[in-house]
Amino acid sequence: MEARKLIEILKTAERLKDTARHCYTSKGRRESVAEHSWMMTLVAFFMRDEFPDADMDKVAAMCVIHDLGEAFTGDIPAFEKTEADEEREERLLMEWVSSLPDPYAEKMKSLYEEMADRSTLEAKIYKAIDSLEAVLQHNLSDLSTWLPMEYELLMMNLMRGVTEKMPHVEECLGQHIIAAYLQQHHFRARVYSGDSSAAKQVIDFEVKHHGVTVVGFYVGSDNVVMIGNLIRWIKKQYPVKVVVGGPEAAALEKAFLQRTGCDYIIVGEGELPMLQLLSYLEDGIGTLADVPSLRYLEKDTYHTNPLAPLIMDLDSLPYPKRENSLQMDYRMRRSIGILTGRGCPFHCAFCYEGAASKNVRFRSVEHVMEEIDYVRSFNHGLQHVNIFDDTFTLNRERLLRFCREMRKRGLTWTCEGHVSCLYQDPELIPMMIESGLIAIQLGIESGSQRVLDAYHKTITPEMSLEVVRQCKEAGIMSVEGNYIIGGARESWETLQESLSHAKKLLEVGRGIMELNTIYLAPYHGTPIAKAPEQYGLKLCRERMDHALASMQGVVLETEALSTDDIMQAKTWFDQELKQAYFQEAKQCKKTDIYRAKRGTDANNWHWRYAWNEFPHLADFVKHLTETEQTFSEEKYPIRVGIDFHQTTEQDIQAADRTLSGNTARAWLYADGRRTVSEIAAELAIPAAELEVIYRHLNEDCLLYFSEF
Repeated sequence: MEARKLIEILKTAERLKDTARHCYTSKGRRESVAEHSWMMTLVAFFMRDEFPDADMDKVAAMCVIHDLGEAFTGDIPAFEKTEADEEREERLLMEWVSSLPDPYAEKMKSLYEEMADRSTLEAKIYKAIDSLEAVLQHNLSDLSTWLPMEYELLMMNLMRGVTEKMPHVEECLGQHIIAAYLQQHHFRARVYSGDSSAAKQVIDFEVKHHGVTVVGFYVGSDNVVMIGNLIRWIKKQYPVKVVVGGPEAAALEKAFLQRTGCDYIIVGEGELPMLQLLSYLEDGIGTLADVPSLRYLEKDTYHTNPLAPLIMDLDSLPYPKRENSLQMDYRMRRSIGILTGRGCPFHCAFCYEGAASKNVRFRSVEHVMEEIDYVRSFNHGLQHVNIFDDTFTLNRERLLRFCREMRKRGLTWTCEGHVSCLYQDPELIPMMIESGLIAIQLGIESGSQRVLDAYHKTITPEMSLEVVRQCKEAGIMSVEGNYIIGGARESWETLQESLSHAKKLLEVGRGIMELNTIYLAPYHGTPIAKAPEQYGLKLCRERMDHALASMQGVVLETEALSTDDIMQAKTWFDQELKQAYFQEAKQCKKTDIYRAKRGTDANNWHWRYAWNEFPHLADFVKHLTETEQTFSEEKYPIRVGIDFHQTTEQDIQAADRTLSGNTARAWLYADGRRTVSEIAAELAIPAAELEVIYRHLNEDCLLYFSEF
């Protein structure tokens, strides 16, 4: 071989010296692929006497060349490597091998074919050494560097249409806390949250490649049917145990276990029950009867074990370790979700938490901040925190401490707020916004006091109006709320009250108030589902499971409204809301639009939809930026809403505004070709007067200021 060609070959192979593997040396340094290959070759040398019938020189050659493909792709750990990765590596390697001079090209192709076929003694020895060296190196490295290559529990939170509708779906934080808790007790667990269509592939891979022995599911009303079908598939395919938990678990009975083949149901908080269940399944410690909150079948006898005691000190639990996620790289996420408490003191008739009536417990602010700082230690792009608690605003002093700490960290955040708490303590809202709050969700539900009382809501319609007004004045970007259509004691009269209330909210919260309508969902175990007649409702139980599973359809009727009436009522209500958005959009000022534009992450989509009906507003939104907020005589004013007509010699109709005199002239001159000072000179208007005119036109969203 000529010297130049040899140098080229060695230059390519030299890349392996800098290609790090998922393994560490005894001194804590990442091992390179070249070092791995060298150690394998050394093992082959010292094992010559163990295999007198084998060509150990060939084995050594296999060890030397086996990972050359990683010079082109880098090292991809076996537990992450896909078929596509393998195909790409083989293609690039073979292209390179084919470029080698004979006889080396043919010799290497022959070796690679033999290694892939793994039928010869030499190929079997090489592969065994490959596996052995990895084990040896893991034992030479510190235990802290190990990865959970195998784990006992796979927990899954499955939803439909995640990829299309919720590309940034949040993890099931409860499952992550359980996983971290089990990790503290020497069990290994991973979490998958995502689209249900990928569930079978995920389970198949994890069971086959990572030794999963238990699969757990988060079960809610919307996915219980789907998960039941998936459990039946799992039990036919694999000898694994299946356990379900979540808000729907308490409603599942013996029939669910019999119908699906599910092994266990855990009711309530899952940390202690899962630990004891795995201790029994994996280590043979105790009996099933010892596992609290467990429901199971044993010789066709249905057992319901006593509930586990509530965990009162939430700081004793670990916060979620997002590295346990199977599909989400939290190092790249701009936002994360956090749970800071459990339980709810309120008893809303339609709510899981209200049904459970759990004691309210909070994590300390210090513990919450530790979690945020932990995430920021590996995710330097983190900008936003979503607080998922139902009762985050319940404890004033804790909330204020949280705000002080968030202010130090410079992050934005969102939360759910209870109307009565914020109404009774109006000082909270500006403090929260000052610390980074950009959006809040309020439990509005209805504009009728009769309906609110039936739900056991401790608020009035006037309270929610006042809280939204305070939020608007304090400068929040978005407030969200829902109206339940066809709920307790509902009638055409109460719906009219709700619509009137919604219109007032849109007026008070112009540019920030986002309203949606939903049907009442009688979730299993809630007071309404247990005794609908006490709330003036009749439940169509034969349609209930399908409706909850699809999150569509009406399964209730009221004393005054049939199911058809309720469906018609929702269509009517939505249309009226749409028109209300249009009417309020006409009145929007620059501050309204600018605020909502900045709150894009808060999903102000109703307002954007309404603005599109008015060209000047849509155009204004399109061009609005931070730099355009400042006025200067050297800025270029540019008009928006180009559709206009002359109504009189002096007047211009622009969008829905009538402009007269100097205002009309100034607006027509705002074509982006002249500065304010140049226009003032042409119109012979004092610069100060023109400034007033242009500031008003900018406030009305009829022009904006540009640098050029």
